[in-house]
Amino acid sequence: MKSILIKRSLISLFIGLSFITRTLVGADGNEVLSRLTLSDVFGFLAILFGLSSIIMGFKRIKQYSFLPEATLLTILLFFMPILFSYNKLATFLESGIILFLFLISILIFETYKDHFKEKLVPLLIYTFLGASILGYYDLFAGLLGFPRIFTGRTAGEPLSGFKNAGQAGAYFLIFITMLVPVRFSKLFQKLSMSNKRVLNISLFAGIIFLLLTAKIAAYVGLVSGFFLFFLWNRKFKVLLGSAVFIIIGILLFPSLKEIMPQTYDRITYKYQNRIIDNIYEGPDEFFEDNYGAAIQAFEERPLIGSGIGAFFQSYHENEVHSTYLKMLGETGLLGTLGYVIFVVSFIKLFLKANLKRSDNEYMDYLRVVTPFIIGCFVSWAYTYHFRKREFWILVAVVLIANYCARQQVLNKKLEENEVPETL
Repeated sequence: MKSILIKRSLISLFIGLSFITRTLVGADGNEVLSRLTLSDVFGFLAILFGLSSIIMGFKRIKQYSFLPEATLLTILLFFMPILFSYNKLATFLESGIILFLFLISILIFETYKDHFKEKLVPLLIYTFLGASILGYYDLFAGLLGFPRIFTGRTAGEPLSGFKNAGQAGAYFLIFITMLVPVRFSKLFQKLSMSNKRVLNISLFAGIIFLLLTAKIAAYVGLVSGFFLFFLWNRKFKVLLGSAVFIIIGILLFPSLKEIMPQTYDRITYKYQNRIIDNIYEGPDEFFEDNYGAAIQAFEERPLIGSGIGAFFQSYHENEVHSTYLKMLGETGLLGTLGYVIFVVSFIKLFLKANLKRSDNEYMDYLRVVTPFIIGCFVSWAYTYHFRKREFWILVAVVLIANYCARQQVLNKKLEENEVPETL
């Protein structure tokens, strides 16, 4: 019992601190330690205490999904060409990080598979609200000259515990993807009254914060998710409410210039630079160089690419700003094949829930989460998600919802087949 509590506490701390991406050692320090965050420390400790749970979770998931094998195959295909990588250490670290996060997701599954709505969902809600509150505090503290909790990078940039607003936008998109479906599925009725209120508050605060990050890829993912949700579910009340929200936001946006001029300038600059200029003047020079270099890496070594993590400095001063081009440029056809197999096995987890309506609240959650995950896949055409903590938390959430849905169906069949005793 004591070891279970320790393991659950450590994994809860990993999730609860996942939005703090400031590393424990500066970027100019050790290659390994300069990537380590406080959340990772608790994650490593959780793995040490939960090795048996990881093995049990792996076996349990294998009974209904190919995802564990697909993930290990993908990591293997990333790691195999390490001897030919342009940066062997970078490839080793990148593959190791993905393996670490995969093990964490299995551990989250095994820890919370029987406590999804009672413990995991509230943990996600309060983590999201905490990230938002700290972000708002630092944003306004910077404007008013008060001491900040996390140091800022540029004036008016909403960061919370992230290194930059781009990271914040991508993280908030994933949490919105996990929590909006809780609000609009049958699962919402299973929450306590206090958790319902906090969920509503956290979603409102989190969506506003995401909009302030000026992360255009997150905007696109969010809008795509909501649009598909309305299209598939015909939730006209939600559509009307969202339309009113958007109209009020547009009307109030000019007022932001008076309240937070730096944030206003940043959003308008990003909108002009990322959308308007690209539409009327053609692709941005950065994207042309970055994407062009990824295609060049693939053309030069189509089978293995540059080696995952080795594109940076070998071809460009930044890593590839697209998951899909990163797969091609850094892992070639081998790694891309592994990634495709992983994605297919991941999608199959919530595919069945969309084939028919069900009173099963977990099945309903999987159905509602589908359009938002598709929105994320759209967003990932510009960002890289595979080594992000929040993505593997999402994977664990989908695995748990799928497991709970199956358990509920099984229990219902057992009840229906139970023969009553005759007197």
